[in-house]
Amino acid sequence: MGLYATTSALAPLFTAGPTADRLHQAVPSLIVVAAAACVRSLVAALTVATTARIGPRVDGIAEKRYLEAATRAPLAAYDDPAWCDQSEAASRAAKDAHLMTEALTAVTAALLGLLAAAGVLAHLHPVLLPLLLLAVIPRGWAAVRAARAAYLADRHTLADRRLRHSLMYHTAGRESAVDVRACTMRTWLLERFADVAGRLEDAAAAVGRATARYQLLGDAIAGTATGGMYAALLSLTTGGHIAPAAAGTAFVTVQTSQRLLASLVQSANTTYKTGLYLGDWDDFLTDTAARTHLPAQPEPVPANPKVIEARNITFHYPGSELPALRNVSVRVNRGEVLAIVGANGSGKSTLAKLLAGLYTPTTDTITWDNTDLTRTDPEPIWQNLAMLPQDFRRWPVTARENITLGQGPGDDPTITTAAAAAGADHVLAALPDGLDTNLAPSWWGGRDLSGGQWQRIAAARAFYRNAPALICDEPTSALDPLAEEAVYERIRTLSSSGRTVILITHRLGSTRTADRIIVLDGGEIVEEGTHETLLTQGGGSGAYAAMWRTQANTYASTSA
Repeated sequence: MGLYATTSALAPLFTAGPTADRLHQAVPSLIVVAAAACVRSLVAALTVATTARIGPRVDGIAEKRYLEAATRAPLAAYDDPAWCDQSEAASRAAKDAHLMTEALTAVTAALLGLLAAAGVLAHLHPVLLPLLLLAVIPRGWAAVRAARAAYLADRHTLADRRLRHSLMYHTAGRESAVDVRACTMRTWLLERFADVAGRLEDAAAAVGRATARYQLLGDAIAGTATGGMYAALLSLTTGGHIAPAAAGTAFVTVQTSQRLLASLVQSANTTYKTGLYLGDWDDFLTDTAARTHLPAQPEPVPANPKVIEARNITFHYPGSELPALRNVSVRVNRGEVLAIVGANGSGKSTLAKLLAGLYTPTTDTITWDNTDLTRTDPEPIWQNLAMLPQDFRRWPVTARENITLGQGPGDDPTITTAAAAAGADHVLAALPDGLDTNLAPSWWGGRDLSGGQWQRIAAARAFYRNAPALICDEPTSALDPLAEEAVYERIRTLSSSGRTVILITHRLGSTRTADRIIVLDGGEIVEEGTHETLLTQGGGSGAYAAMWRTQANTYASTSA
């Protein structure tokens, strides 16, 4: 409308006659031009406001769906590099999903403007329209090719970008700050970072060269078409086919088209590239859902199983040819303490996670009261499970939330009872705000704890859940002797009250009171029995007896 009004305004200005009369004739058209400009500004402002409101919402939806999928993924997926690369791509797409909204808005505005310009040029003379299209299409083609080249390069460098992020975190992070300094790792880490950054720079440079080639080719064709348009416009004007006023409008239209074209190319580039990344996001959701293997009608999970059993299971980690566990059968009864011992890498933690339903066996089954866990929804299984892992997390929240994590606010007496059972009551008493003390030292007012204090908090977290099954993986590795005894006393109390306890430990002193002990070696059970029977098995030459004597001699020599 504005361009047509411009033509109407220019026409009387280029005619002969008194100036006042010509201006009077042009005033209505000039009013329309001004009104069109006001409407355009108002629409642009509303578009900006709407996009600013919708963008974060789109990001939030995409990120939430990503997190929902990631937290439902089987634990074994995190041991699969391909899935981890896919997760990295999906995470990036979710964070940038708002770019699609912004780019589509810009593309729509540019297309509408170009359509209006095309209508004006077609109205002025039909030959101008194909010349405009010739100026538009090559640049659009170049933008699409460049966007795909950038996307493919990003896909190719996913592993390096994950490595760069990991190096930055571990080089500058608080948790690794002591190692970086005490082990003089700074130079080595910086060199590794430089190598990774160099590979990413080379990939970016290759994309830049490809983009430049596409852009030069597109600009050459588009520039030729634009030159042809100006030449045609000049020829049509001098030949009398277009009035001078209309020629002025055509010139303005061409200039407007060039501006809109630049916006369209940039926005189309962003739209196409973001669409490719959102395709990765969608693939991640689909693949993760396929890995979950939820049955159509899940069987109910026993709330307090009488028997947890592994039946001749074998387990491979993703991509590994050698099994982590081979032909393992074990049965744990309610109220029993089962201790799992063995050398590092023998499969102790893996077996515990399989019994807890965190991993799925490669062959054969894990059952709770004869219910195959592969036929159930894992969420109810985990609700009946408390776990004290060896690599417990130090959550950057309050002490209260660190203990009640994910279980609701909880009442103070229950929290303090769990803390006392873990020997964490003295830790809480020393905090300035007690349970409400922030345990995120990198935030204002946050406090940090020692390794042993953190392990007490983690133990309190496991005890607070009061679940029928408790798995403890090296639960006292960072504790002093008194705190260690308090934890094992709590474990014995839970067992006597009907809780099932699976204990993984290298400290064989804690296995003496276990109801049963299994010894793993190379992913297989090589010995099974009580502390007393294993000490005499094979005439005292068994694996457990050898480990016991070694530790006993160490303590004896230390005491001496």
